[in-house]
Amino acid sequence: MGAFHTLLRSPLRILLAIAIDMTCAALALLVAGFLRLGSVTPIIEDYRGLLWASLLIVPVSFWVVGLYSLMLRRSGIEIWWRSLAGSALATMAAAAWITFDRGAVDGGVSRMAIVGFGINLSMAAASTRFAARSLIRRFMAPARECTLIYGAGVAGEMLAADPRFRVVAFIDDDATKWGRRIDGAAVHPPHELPEIVRRLQVATVLIALPSANVTQRRTVLRRLGHLSVRVLTVPMLDEIQSSQTGLYAIRAVGIGELLGRAPVAPDRELLEIAIAGKNVLVTGAGGSIGSELCRQILRWNPHRLIVLEQSEFNLYQVTLELEQLRARKTSTGGQGFEIVPSLGSVLDGVKVRQLMEANNVSTVFHAAAYKHVPIVEDNECEGAATNVLGTMRVAEAAQATGVERLIFVSTDKAVRPTSIMGATKRMAELVLQAMHEQAVAGGVRGAAQHTRFVMVRFGNVLGSSGSVIPLFEKQIAAGGPVTVTHEEMTRYFMTIPEAAELVMQAGALGQGGEVYVLDMGEPVKIVDLARRMIELSGRAVRSADRPDGDIEIQFTGLRPGEKLFEEIAIGNDVVRTTHDGIFRVQEASLGWDALRRSLDRLEAAVERQDRLEVRRVIRETVTEYRREGAVTPVN
Repeated sequence: MGAFHTLLRSPLRILLAIAIDMTCAALALLVAGFLRLGSVTPIIEDYRGLLWASLLIVPVSFWVVGLYSLMLRRSGIEIWWRSLAGSALATMAAAAWITFDRGAVDGGVSRMAIVGFGINLSMAAASTRFAARSLIRRFMAPARECTLIYGAGVAGEMLAADPRFRVVAFIDDDATKWGRRIDGAAVHPPHELPEIVRRLQVATVLIALPSANVTQRRTVLRRLGHLSVRVLTVPMLDEIQSSQTGLYAIRAVGIGELLGRAPVAPDRELLEIAIAGKNVLVTGAGGSIGSELCRQILRWNPHRLIVLEQSEFNLYQVTLELEQLRARKTSTGGQGFEIVPSLGSVLDGVKVRQLMEANNVSTVFHAAAYKHVPIVEDNECEGAATNVLGTMRVAEAAQATGVERLIFVSTDKAVRPTSIMGATKRMAELVLQAMHEQAVAGGVRGAAQHTRFVMVRFGNVLGSSGSVIPLFEKQIAAGGPVTVTHEEMTRYFMTIPEAAELVMQAGALGQGGEVYVLDMGEPVKIVDLARRMIELSGRAVRSADRPDGDIEIQFTGLRPGEKLFEEIAIGNDVVRTTHDGIFRVQEASLGWDALRRSLDRLEAAVERQDRLEVRRVIRETVTEYRREGAVTPVN
């Protein structure tokens, strides 16, 4: 095997190819003479000059048409075309030879034998090269795994010739394709999938269904779930159409596809209400939700997008991406708009107010927050400052500058919170509700109109900085173990783009003071999610029933502040809206005067880093907060 690899990587491979072609040339002429004259003797005895000449003519002709420069492993039909061209050139050269060779002419060498020589030569040249290609693909990549392609359509046929994969079978739902062969691999019905995977030792399944919808892909993934094969997929049709992604950009199955959520169709009118032609500010614009909000806002033609971020690196990254999106949109005839990057914190009330004033902001999406439960649990003062006081600063600036609406990105952890993070987000909701009621009652001064404060709650978003998904991916890549806090822990999941799109629509629905919750679908057990991710990576879960599995799932216990189950509303009063994916909840609020005293105490406690007082104020204000226990010692 080592000698084969060395030969293929050395210049000697061309000498070997020339030797094979010379042999094919001699055999092609002898066979042509035999078929025409009934014997090879005339060729060997009387026309040996032509025989020897063909040994020179053929390699030179093949060199001229580029047959020796072909990369056989990646070549397909080009082998045929170049073989035909080289053989035609060699045939013409042979015909010229016998024209000037008096002995050949006098002897009556048949011109038909020369034509037969060309035909034989083209078939031999192409056949030897296709055989060589098969050998190279087989031995040059010995680690290449057996691949099954799910989908025998155009995409599947194109990928069958891809040298990255050793395709051994196809699966397709279309019964008219069963039994057919594509590049030597048979097409089978879906019910034969487990048997084919076992019998052919399939290690990778490639889903070649770019036009399939979410339901169809979910069905396919369910069939593959327990086969312990690595699952890859071609991009979906909308990915290919909306970006530079091509069909060959094979990727792992997205976690959104794994959960199988069917996204709710967006309401264009709602999306345009708060964005089209307006100046929009996004706080926390460099975070997972904030950056996705920025991307989607650009799709709906704002006049100006102001991005506020306290991390210099995150601000640079999101601004660079947004500028590229703007350039791409402008180049395709889209409307022009401005992007205004701003470095700063939401705690800087003067900065935020000046930013809104200078840019005549109409809509604010407030996504800036500390969201990681265990970290905020050990850093109460910072969490309370950003999540509560920062929200108040942004709301005060919005009221003072006449912002039309402020959409606050909240979380389902604000419902009966057991963590400081959830409790601070609930307290921020109470602040906005109280400020709205105060404004409606005529308590806001210096504003031409009162700002509509709208709060939107949702659960975990897939792929965000605090999501468990990236952690599972790293643990699986490292060979495990995969760590889950509790066997019964469940969470709601949604993709970042879907969450951002629904937040924008909920913000347009609100008239002020409402708390909206998004339809998160069915809750998912974290252990089931981990198990499915392991299985679709091509590994098996190690357990008592399967001790020979590849990756073990370990339970580490709940971390401080974590819940087993998340909720979306404090009470049962959940009301439908005009949008299928958005609901409104009716919940109690606090008066501004009482809340103002709590905020003053909280601000003073944060100022002197009094962690116990911060917890005390939050517990007294957010009466549903049930987290008890000693404060973690300061590191």
